[in-house]
Amino acid sequence: MAFYPDFERSDRRVELNRRYVIYDYALVAKVLTHEVGHILGFPHEHLRISSSDPDCSESELWEGLTAYDSESVMNYPQCGGLSTYSRLSLLDRIGARSVYGPSQVLGADFNGDAYADIFRYDTGTGQVETRYGNAGTGELLFSAPSQKTWIANLKMIPGDFNGDGNTDIFRYNTSTGEVEIRYGRPEMDEFLFSSLSQVTWIPGLELIPGDFNGDGFTDIFRYRPSTGEVEIRYGSAIMTELLFSPSSQQTWVGSLKMIPGDFNGDGYTDIFRYYMPTGEVEIRYGNSGMGALSFSATSQETWVSNLNLVAGDFNGDGYTDIFRYYMPTGEVEIRYGTTGSGALLFSASSQNTWIANLTMVPGDFNGDGYTDIFRYNTSTGEVETRFGVAGMGPLHFSASTLETWVANLKFAPGDFNGDGRTDLFRYYTPTGETEIRYGSPGTAPFVFSAASQNLWIPGLETISGYVPSH
Repeated sequence: MAFYPDFERSDRRVELNRRYVIYDYALVAKVLTHEVGHILGFPHEHLRISSSDPDCSESELWEGLTAYDSESVMNYPQCGGLSTYSRLSLLDRIGARSVYGPSQVLGADFNGDAYADIFRYDTGTGQVETRYGNAGTGELLFSAPSQKTWIANLKMIPGDFNGDGNTDIFRYNTSTGEVEIRYGRPEMDEFLFSSLSQVTWIPGLELIPGDFNGDGFTDIFRYRPSTGEVEIRYGSAIMTELLFSPSSQQTWVGSLKMIPGDFNGDGYTDIFRYYMPTGEVEIRYGNSGMGALSFSATSQETWVSNLNLVAGDFNGDGYTDIFRYYMPTGEVEIRYGTTGSGALLFSASSQNTWIANLTMVPGDFNGDGYTDIFRYNTSTGEVETRFGVAGMGPLHFSASTLETWVANLKFAPGDFNGDGRTDLFRYYTPTGETEIRYGSPGTAPFVFSAASQNLWIPGLETISGYVPSH
């Protein structure tokens, strides 16, 4: 028994039968999946169909978010429901996303335990390993079974291609075009192999992950810079190759820089296109089905050329924004996402001038729901965090975040201890020295933890989530 969001605080409780808690944990998990649905405001699905059975007829008011779903976890088996309650149905995910927006994953979670992990890859030897996030502020957990040898010089994209809640790795050989998906699993073990996922694409592609049709599975947007040919291959619940859709194929211009995001907040991943030589920009919008991204002439503009662009929700309104940085002069500005299918919103008050030649890492470092920017001077090691805020003004300055770290670090952002704040994994590639600096509340600096320091081998590629950098 649970409650709805409008219940009085004194009535907000979840009641479980003690004998189930003691003897049947699997049943408890299934019941809680259903009851949490009520807590989020979702009534029983069988209300939508007429029935003479009093157990299947209720007088509650409801509003349909999707078509009727017999496989919904909010359906009763005795009322026509087919759900096993072991996982949300496709329409469950689509309906929840339409109310609450897309999930905010702070890094790759290869074993689905709500802690971000780091995937290590030696591009020269092909040796791979996963180090796992955990509670506290110590080092990432080592797992010998996760150590394997793959082939060298792969391009790898993280995503949940089969929708099971574990981050997978999409492998792409840029020279031969051979692709394969290795699937995440609940255990701290090697990725699951599936020969059905192996196929050969053309070499020389740029690959961008996203959920372009909003079905809860990560898809891959394929772009051939030399010709402008584009196509989307779609994720699905089965561990097979991504689904082909000829209707998604188009030819765009070559040499584009592209950033994924949900710029109009409708739950579909869109593509922001930027032609650096001329500054021409445009947004192509995701949509249901498996066709081409939607064209919108009103999204077309011309910006200045050769900008560095960082995506994030800097004002916390549920729309992806673009942070613009002109590296030679340090000029910055934010263009804001909005409803519909038009251009990003201009805000003169967001304009500022920073120093030139910065490296920038986005994340919610204080856990307040706004994307922040971590600024790093690779030459001097000077760092600072500028914090996202409500409205459409500049990012918030905090002198307390000013520090000097060592120069020439590489960063992988993620919530490694599961506290809701983005942390920074620091890696010094020449020596292999690693450390995690933990996000903290308010506008305080990152938290130092000597226990998180470790020595890895030099020259690794470290992956924890997809962060485009253009």
